[in-house]
Amino acid sequence: MKLVKGEPKDAKDLKKIHVSAYQKCYRGYIPDDYLDSLSVSDDVVERTARFIEANECYLIEVDNEKVAFVYLAYPKDRTDAFEIQAIYVHPDCQRKGVGRFFVNELAQMKKKEGFQKVIAWTIKEGPSIGFYEKTGFYQIEGENKFWRFDIPLVCFEKEL
Repeated sequence: MKLVKGEPKDAKDLKKIHVSAYQKCYRGYIPDDYLDSLSVSDDVVERTARFIEANECYLIEVDNEKVAFVYLAYPKDRTDAFEIQAIYVHPDCQRKGVGRFFVNELAQMKKKEGFQKVIAWTIKEGPSIGFYEKTGFYQIEGENKFWRFDIPLVCFEKEL
């Protein structure tokens, strides 16, 4: 496994990972009509390329194939932490250590840059809760917000 910086040229591969992971993992949590409408159309790929260009993105490659990606952000009210805005692993590569490798590599890299914590928001009682717990995150009680479709989110944090 190899961590590489994402570039706009990777947009189509990222959208394929995103759509397949969303459609497999979020059934029952996000409305089916929304999941079924997700696509890798040219306009979606173009928007994704612009997003990658303007934001921090990393990929995991296995045998030169892109299998996972993450978007990072930096909360304005937290100088000690960076945020995993999105992390997706292709369904064929889930439960094989790819996500854990990703989190560990990012934690090491960002710790060297002076960060002390990483935070992530995920669907309350959603499919990612176990992943965050297994990779050393703990839920921050009282930190809640809502996402699209009024889906409740919870905040997880990990010390680096």
